[in-house]
Formats: sequence, C-alpha cells, structure tokens
Amino acid sequence: LRPIVGFARLYALQHGLTATNTLDRLQQLLEREAVRRTVCEEAVAAYHLLMELRLAPQAAALRGTELPGNDVDLRTLTAIQASMLKQALLQVVSIQRQIQQDFVGTAPTL
Repeated sequence: LRPIVGFARLYALQHGLTATNTLDRLQQLLEREAVRRTVCEEAVAAYHLLMELRLAPQAAALRGTELPGNDVDLRTLTAIQASMLKQALLQVVSIQRQIQQDFVGTAPTL
C-alpha cells in the first residue's frame, strides 16, 4: 500500500492538490489529467485489492483471540487472489518506475 499512497501523495503535491485521502488524491489527479487514466484506474484497483487482503485477516483476528496485524499469509490466498496480487504488485513496480522517470534529478541541490 505504501508505494501507492506515496505515488498519490507525491503527484498531489506536484499539482498543488489539497486532498489527504489516497483515493481522493488519485481521483483529483485523474480529473486534472495529471496521470494517465489507465495508471490511475490500475492504482485504485491495486489499492482496493491490497487493502482487502490486509483487512480480511484483521477482521478475522478481531473475531477470534489474535491480535490484528498487517501481514498476509500467502498460503491462504485462492488462486484468483494470488493472481490478482501478482498483478497489483506489477502495478506497484510500474508506479515506482513512473516516479523514478518523472522525478529523478528534480531534487534541489543544497
């Protein structure tokens, strides 16, 4: 989730957006055409999937006697979930490449 949150935050700062929620930031970036529609839609889909994979075990832990955490036991995923997770992680890699392409060498020198 952090790379997607960071992506939304970074581009929101670049474009002077005031939204503080990741999904709101992505929506505003899309509306301003600051990022390509496909990038935004895939980032939102990846964010939802990763959040769901994280929250489901947390809810189960709260119903039981375990403490909730942020780890996802890959052995518990269905084949479809595992495939979707791979696609979400590929999207994260794509986002990281875009950040690197757009921002490398843009930091001010002191």
